[in-house]
Amino acid sequence: MTDDRELQALNRSMGRIEGTMSAMSEQMTRMSEQQERFRQEQSESRAKLHQEIDKIRGSAAATEEKVDQLKEQAQAHAVDISGFKVWRERLIGMRILMMLCGSAVMGAAAFVWNWITTRLGL
Repeated sequence: MTDDRELQALNRSMGRIEGTMSAMSEQMTRMSEQQERFRQEQSESRAKLHQEIDKIRGSAAATEEKVDQLKEQAQAHAVDISGFKVWRERLIGMRILMMLCGSAVMGAAAFVWNWITTRLGL
């Protein structure tokens, strides 16, 4: 009987060990599947990130090209712009001269009016 009991205890122990080993095997399988999914998700996210970086680089290059074109156009029109500035300065000078002449005429008119009123005694 003791042999039977020992044999049953040994069988139970081996069954527990087999169950533990089976559970560990299943857990390892699940972990490897999770790890594979994680690697795949990381790979996809890296690919998506690289695509976005490429888009940004492309738009930056296009923007730089447009800026260069605008600089060239501005340089081409710089002569015209400086011509406008010269004419603006001339017009300001003419305006000042007209105001000076107008002030002189009005001053002369006021002087003549004052002279006339003093002569007539008004």
